Amino acid sequence: MTPKPFSYFVAALAVLGYVAFVVVLVSRVDSASEQAWLRTIYAFAGVETLAFAAAGFLFGREVNRSRTEAAEARASTAVSNGQAIAAQLRGLTNQYASREGGPSELARLAGQAEALFPTVAVMPRHGVGD
Repeated sequence: MTPKPFSYFVAALAVLGYVAFVVVLVSRVDSASEQAWLRTIYAFAGVETLAFAAAGFLFGREVNRSRTEAAEARASTAVSNGQAIAAQLRGLTNQYASREGGPSELARLAGQAEALFPTVAVMPRHGVGD
């Protein structure tokens, strides 16, 4: 789900509001009474929470996007490698199936490959085990 541009606007507005609040807070350091200062700090805590959540939304998306893309690339490579191994196992199984008493372990592995990677076509590899 892609956030709408309005979400970015609200997040940026929250961060800018936080910066403005900090400027007002710093300008009132010497002039405010203790009670007014405590009330201002109390309100500041709420604004700070919203601003940090907005900053996390703005900057966290980019961090997660790069991690997600890297994970998808690794998964794609793993699937490709698994499909290649599955095709080789199927080819070996077909090659040895014609022989009497072919290895049962190879047939079991080929069955597992078929279960894990059913979309790969059987392509016997020439020269394997010859």
